[in-house]
Amino acid sequence: MTKLTLKAGKLYLLSGIPGSGKSTLLKNSIEFGNITEEMILSSDTIRTKVVGKLFTFKNNTVKTRIYEGNEGVFEILEKFLKEKLSEKLTVFVDATNISDKERAHYFELAKRYGVEAEVLILDTDIETCLKNNLKREVPVKEELIIDNFGERFQKDSIFPYRVISADSYITLTPNELTSDKIDLIGDIHGLYDQFEKLIKKAGYSIINGVPVHPDGRKLLFLGDIIDRGPDSIKMLKLVMKAVENGHYMVSGNHEAKLLKNIERGVERAAGSYAVMKTYLEFLEQIKNKDAVKKFLIEIPGYYTYKNIVMCHANIGYFDFRKIPFNELIYGSYKDSVDSDKEYQELYNRKINRHTLIRGHILETSKQENVFSLEMDGCENGKIALLPLDKFLEKGGNRKAFEEVVITLETNFLFRANKNSLLPQFRQLEKEKLITSRSDNTNLLRIYKYSKSVFYKNLWNKGGEHLLKARGIVLNVAGEIIQHPFDKIFNYKENGAGKELKDSDVVQYVQKLNGFLGNIGFNPITKDLLITTSGSFDSEFVEYIKDFIDKDLEIKLKKFFGKNKVTLSFEVIHNSDPHIIKYPDEMFGLHLIGVRGLNVKDKNWEEDDIDKVAKELGFKRPFHGYKNFGEVKKWLRDFKDEGFMIRRKNRQGYHEFLFKMKSPYYLTNKFIGRMSAGNIKFMFSNPEKFKERIADEEFFPLVDLIIKRISMEDFTNKSIEDRVSFVRNITNEIL
Repeated sequence: MTKLTLKAGKLYLLSGIPGSGKSTLLKNSIEFGNITEEMILSSDTIRTKVVGKLFTFKNNTVKTRIYEGNEGVFEILEKFLKEKLSEKLTVFVDATNISDKERAHYFELAKRYGVEAEVLILDTDIETCLKNNLKREVPVKEELIIDNFGERFQKDSIFPYRVISADSYITLTPNELTSDKIDLIGDIHGLYDQFEKLIKKAGYSIINGVPVHPDGRKLLFLGDIIDRGPDSIKMLKLVMKAVENGHYMVSGNHEAKLLKNIERGVERAAGSYAVMKTYLEFLEQIKNKDAVKKFLIEIPGYYTYKNIVMCHANIGYFDFRKIPFNELIYGSYKDSVDSDKEYQELYNRKINRHTLIRGHILETSKQENVFSLEMDGCENGKIALLPLDKFLEKGGNRKAFEEVVITLETNFLFRANKNSLLPQFRQLEKEKLITSRSDNTNLLRIYKYSKSVFYKNLWNKGGEHLLKARGIVLNVAGEIIQHPFDKIFNYKENGAGKELKDSDVVQYVQKLNGFLGNIGFNPITKDLLITTSGSFDSEFVEYIKDFIDKDLEIKLKKFFGKNKVTLSFEVIHNSDPHIIKYPDEMFGLHLIGVRGLNVKDKNWEEDDIDKVAKELGFKRPFHGYKNFGEVKKWLRDFKDEGFMIRRKNRQGYHEFLFKMKSPYYLTNKFIGRMSAGNIKFMFSNPEKFKERIADEEFFPLVDLIIKRISMEDFTNKSIEDRVSFVRNITNEIL
């Protein structure tokens, strides 16, 4: 009997006509080799398990037969096969598989799961097959063997294959390293700069993007090279190139999460802030996405060297013939247990036969045969490298580990670098204080506060994040992509401006009567991101686009290439009539704000906005300085919407205090809404009127009108007297 040595973790298709000895080979391999029944998927076994043995009476003899259903049998076989392939387990498919036409589907499945596949062809002569067939409990019809199977039997393959004898037995070998001149690297999590410093301590240089050691040593990454740190994609690119040049890697759970999102696609991608940030960076920075997907699919779950096993997670038991891939990357335990102690206990009982070196989590306890190279690198901890040969030379025990392991303090705290607003905005949406809409990629969401927030004055309930929900755009990781103005209250609204004296010097900025538009850069589509205060695609977005020709588009993209900011505009368009009637030369984009994309970034100073407007060719509202009393006096006869008021704070920055609307603007806007029906509505139910009809700037005006005059007297006034009455009240409020 011949010993046949095969690599574990592959799909093997047995190929041969009935009676060729496939089942005999597998039976011998269980008895004399080291494969197990669980590794075998047999179509005949499934047929038997469907209904058991069946009987027939033929030629005055009772004979057995098996269930002859075909489609359902192979559907069952394929479901089992997919589950095994997803765990990268060793599988032997025991079916005829007599030609590449039948074999191709299995190779496609194996490729999908990143599993190698091979055809094992049993080239047994027809005469022997016929003799063996007669000994079967349920023989195949002789004419089928000769005419059907025999004629179609393909004794070679376009796929990897080998021709074997039925008089053999199979022994599986693990995924082995051939040398111990290996340096094991624990979880790096995107800390590229720190990783480079760590391997330099071990004698490596990075040449043409690949770690190189003068003694020819190689690195073995123990997974989780991405997420949390600032350079996940840079780290991924390096490791891919390193593996291509002879280095090694086993998969971690974070690589599995990236792969899952790649397979899901943008509409169903999901995960934590760190996971989604890496996925977005993958979309933005990776050109050959299929190459990354292939790499992630094909990363093995472990390597062994003699009595050492190296994987990512805290497994409790290791047998290379049957360890599920998902345990290798996520761990064997969902509960909080001392997994290292449990592994050690099984080692002491000679059930585990390998010393375990892993990453994923900190050591759960100090053991003689379990070691972790995860040392909280993203929590101001360390990253670690272990020279395997030196570890073994010194005994391969706890003392040896602590003597030879090389570490580097990272000085990086993931929590401090986490820049996600999703938790806060999801809570605000849950409380119905804000609403959101997705863009057409489902990777960006725009947030806007609800109308009830105005009416019920719920600003304090939502805090600073509610004030930001004025067209802010977040990506699916919760990072700011579009950062317009925070909510700015009207003068005296919620106490705004009450501390100002008439003698105080303020900066005034003309407030134009258009609509708010924002332009930024979409890192996903590599195009301009154009929004209004609550939409990616409204007709008002199209109005903004009307003013952006090809030359301006090029200028803007060049500007955003150097500046990670949002540009905010007052947009005046001839299709959007407003209270103030502007001449044609005022139509266009008036730049009113420039703001960075970090949560604490403030709107730029007016002089700096002037420079941007000049560079890009945008119009600007006028601005200057006056005593506050002078601004109020000026505003009484001002024939535009009003002013934004800024004032220098202790840090020297002119912060926005409030906006002031002119009596001219407020009166015309209010009177324009006062149909007979709305007048009746206002007097009969002023609170509902404010909720449904009036903007928040009119709330104090409505209260004073109701207090000062009856509905009958207000209705009987001429238009001129009504305008005068309302203007006097707005002046009084001012």
